[in-house]
Amino acid sequence: MSNTKLIFTVGFFFFITIHILNAQNSVTSHSFLYQNEYYYLTNRSGKVNEKIEPFTYADSFSEGLALVSESLLFGYIDTTGSKVIDCLFYDAGSFNGGLAYASLEDKYGYINYKGEFVIDPSFDLACDFNGKYARVVKRNSDFEKYGLVRWLEGIINTSGTLISDKYFESITFKEHGVINGVVNDSIFVLSHDGEFVFEKLKVYTNGKGETIMPHFYGGDSAMGAFINRNVRYPPSARAYGISGKCFVKFVIDEKGDVTDVMPGDISHPILLKESMRVIKTMPQWVPGITNNRKMRVSFTVPVNYR
Repeated sequence: MSNTKLIFTVGFFFFITIHILNAQNSVTSHSFLYQNEYYYLTNRSGKVNEKIEPFTYADSFSEGLALVSESLLFGYIDTTGSKVIDCLFYDAGSFNGGLAYASLEDKYGYINYKGEFVIDPSFDLACDFNGKYARVVKRNSDFEKYGLVRWLEGIINTSGTLISDKYFESITFKEHGVINGVVNDSIFVLSHDGEFVFEKLKVYTNGKGETIMPHFYGGDSAMGAFINRNVRYPPSARAYGISGKCFVKFVIDEKGDVTDVMPGDISHPILLKESMRVIKTMPQWVPGITNNRKMRVSFTVPVNYR
């Protein structure tokens, strides 16, 4: 891939939390074969379904439907390759609990199996549902004026209601369905009543003891080589001259696993999905340690397509 250049930088901040594993998707034995820059639908035996034209992008089947892309637009097919929802969305995600995020223009909402919006497009970014809740993002209008965080994160339920009518600097999913929100120096927890309540002040370390940041085995150069080997520049993006920088945000947990992968900024969806796919395939890192305790660390990696 000689015409693709990738650059990356890393920024971080500390979490003293534990990540909850994503809920299992309902995935069929049908899948896709990536070959010659296209995704081919395969049957249960792994043989390519030659009756179905390949796609420029395809995701795994979830709840019987797979997200696919044609000419930079997204839609859904079933396991036979039949179009269930036409490719008409600027961006879209996988179905979880009968809901998938989608965008026709610049705002995101959630659609049902018929492709109808059941949660109105009103968010600047949106993520897949994780059980009963989904993370949504809005621009921080005070970012440039006061030098605050660029994005604010919130949690909605399956009705589209913003929990506690509150946005946070960051949202963290923990074990046993616990969700934390951080704003200023305070940590809030989502209670069993479905509301965010104050939990405690953030604890800052005193700097004593050894601090080791998480790192990719072999260092930054090895991580760059991994990305270069595994990235797939979508042919539709290349054909339409789409390029630029995609920011991907993720957390390295106490075990060194890559978790909580999500958009770090607004980029073209076809490039952002590919960048997130590559980040999700990274092997375990060396976990971080501070004051003799393993820690969670958030990283932001920009991948530049030229």
